[in-house]
Amino acid sequence: MKNFVALFAFLICATASSQIQFEKGYFVTISGERVNCLIKNSDWVYNPESFDYKLSKNTEVKTAELKEIQEFKVNEFYFINESAKIEMSSEKTSDLSSDRSPDFTVKNVFLRLLIDGEVDFYEYVSRNKVNFFYRKNGEKLEPLIQKKYRVNSKIKENLRYRQQLISDLKCNDRNFDVTDIAYSRRDLMSYVQNLNKCLGSDSDIYFNSQKNSKWVLYPVVSLGLANLEVDKGLGAGGTSLSGLEYSVGLELEYIFNFNKYKWSTAIETTYRGFQDEQLIENAGYKSDLRVRYNSVSTFLALRHYFYLSEKSKLFVHIGPIVDVPVGSEILYANTGRAMDPVLNELDTNFGLGLGIGYTVSDKLSIGVDYTSKNIAGEKFVEANYDLDWKSSYSSFSLKLEYAIF
Repeated sequence: MKNFVALFAFLICATASSQIQFEKGYFVTISGERVNCLIKNSDWVYNPESFDYKLSKNTEVKTAELKEIQEFKVNEFYFINESAKIEMSSEKTSDLSSDRSPDFTVKNVFLRLLIDGEVDFYEYVSRNKVNFFYRKNGEKLEPLIQKKYRVNSKIKENLRYRQQLISDLKCNDRNFDVTDIAYSRRDLMSYVQNLNKCLGSDSDIYFNSQKNSKWVLYPVVSLGLANLEVDKGLGAGGTSLSGLEYSVGLELEYIFNFNKYKWSTAIETTYRGFQDEQLIENAGYKSDLRVRYNSVSTFLALRHYFYLSEKSKLFVHIGPIVDVPVGSEILYANTGRAMDPVLNELDTNFGLGLGIGYTVSDKLSIGVDYTSKNIAGEKFVEANYDLDWKSSYSSFSLKLEYAIF
């Protein structure tokens, strides 16, 4: 286990450098100098305060700070240094204030330009919330105001932005219905695009709307070595059993559309089987201990990918396991008793799974998983036996997956 965890950590560290993808872009300094360069595209979820760049492929990595830069652009990301009124209120239900008015803080930030036209549209994403802004005809930058707040035990929402759309962002040739417009990137971008079209202005869009999250389904098979250590159970404490473990099942993965599709969650449900037997001789107690453990195992994984090339990537994952025994049996045979002890009703148990793997062409994956869990149960037969069983179970498995959609 220790060696596997060490390998797990080593792969994360060793492949981290391969994640740095520098792409062609440019920045403009505070003094107005434009610098064409290679910028690390971090596929930002939150608006950055700095960025890394290289002047050419083989030069050193440098960092540019907010105070040094007017704007920078790489791929679809276009950030502009602006003094903006940021609404700082938390969106967490437990932290909502009772004040309906926005809680503005004025500061310089990198705003992301999403639409460039007669009306420009900007976004600022922080850990607290998302703020949207607009600018008409190069005039003053204005925030679109939205805030959740609490009155007694009720949660209400300041939807001032809808009135702003009606009064400030309008077109004389058309009346826009704002009733159902949410304070979201999709709805507000659509509104500004339609508004610019009505105003006779072209819109340059700096956002890839086709970059959707992905669902992937995999059939899964694995074969590995399992070990069962008995903690207690009718003289079997300290006994070790080992043997092959096989599994077959399905995995459904959801790959998030941010950070270059490097993060995903997955639910893997498999049928697993293991069996072994061992002779027990302990303080005059002798029997053949036979363990057959079958289960339906559900692994809830958080996964991270490390891209090696356009067609290959490494991944690591970790998460909890829920294990439901099915048709399992722990049998003490040849005991010489009138009734051999047997336990065939085992508890549902919880454990931990982690693994590493390699994927080719987003189709075939091969990996090694480690799982750890407890197996327990109790059966009492009056005047014969009380079989109180507790054991720990671990396995290393070689796993194959193939994406079918």
